[in-house]
Amino acid sequence: MNFSVVAIARNEAKTLPRLLGSLENFQQQGGEVVIVDTGSTDGTPDLARAKGCRVEEVGERFVLKIEDALIKDINEKFLVDGEPEIVAAGDRAFDFSSSRNFAADLSKTDMVAMPDCDECYTTLNLDVVTKVIADGAARLNYNFVFCHNADGSPSLQFRHSKFYDRRKLKWGGIVHEVLKPIGREVGETYLDEKIIFLEHFQNAETNRGQYLKGLAIDCFHNPSNDRNTHYLARELYYTRRYKSAIALFERHTEMPSWEPERARSMVFIGDCHQFLGDMKNALAWWHRSFDEFPSREPLIRLADAAYHRKDYVRTASYAAAACAVPKPDAYFVQGEHYGSRPVYLQFWAHYWMGEKERAGKYLDECLMLESTNPRFLADKAIFYASPA
Repeated sequence: MNFSVVAIARNEAKTLPRLLGSLENFQQQGGEVVIVDTGSTDGTPDLARAKGCRVEEVGERFVLKIEDALIKDINEKFLVDGEPEIVAAGDRAFDFSSSRNFAADLSKTDMVAMPDCDECYTTLNLDVVTKVIADGAARLNYNFVFCHNADGSPSLQFRHSKFYDRRKLKWGGIVHEVLKPIGREVGETYLDEKIIFLEHFQNAETNRGQYLKGLAIDCFHNPSNDRNTHYLARELYYTRRYKSAIALFERHTEMPSWEPERARSMVFIGDCHQFLGDMKNALAWWHRSFDEFPSREPLIRLADAAYHRKDYVRTASYAAAACAVPKPDAYFVQGEHYGSRPVYLQFWAHYWMGEKERAGKYLDECLMLESTNPRFLADKAIFYASPA
């Protein structure tokens, strides 16, 4: 094998077996798997050794202590109206880029694949991958599933690239780290799902608090980093600091950033206003998001808002408009928006507008998309039992 698989681990006893199971053939053909353990207490190092991995235990080597002055500065900079503090006395953060660069340097090969321990390779065609590397590829690009629907199908899928030549690229950033070229830019070689396909299966028990703290530190020291500004605002939203999230999302929308991501910040601003009970501003920001970059997400937000008001005409109109929007090449695209959701909203709206024949066509389409969906099956039983 002309590449190694390297991963950072901490308490991954529940997730690591899935990753290693997907690498059995790789290991059987002499492939090296390196696990850098950063202080596990659940037996992760022993599990990895038992599976033939080379394990390096580093304890808290990459843990950063957050000084009191920085804690004060971060909370003052990013919090609004006394919302819960982001960092507190005694808090620490993990330096992901330093740990990844350290782990890559342990590899016996220059080419390294660096999945997370809660991911696994659904496909890894070793014959093709090793040939592409032998032919000079310095960075591989492939499809990645971040999350799944209830039936196991991909819900959020995008291109991914953590398979690279360590001599030409290094990691940068404390959290939400990215690969940066050492010197000249490095081109990417795309390999389709028949060659590499990586899927993420996050352990629901994983604590995300360290992620928030690391993002806050990075954004404080690098205020022009548009990507991490968006992600920190998103974490503030997920942790219900809605006013603070709005302020940071608005700052992101004013940056010269990637247009689709700016538009998504606008969707989140609308969501925050909705949770704060300000539907007027919520609707305005969802409209503004679609004006910034056309995607289905803001239109479906608008359709859902009309649905909850029992505004049948607007529900049908926004849902129909959503169906007309093609799927963009963006990491945040949610599968349900390009599946049954806008179709079901049209079924519901036309049914209550008394347009039963038209509604029936949308219901049939829903069942074609998801034939075992219990809600669709229940609606089918009621719909076809009722008089025309």
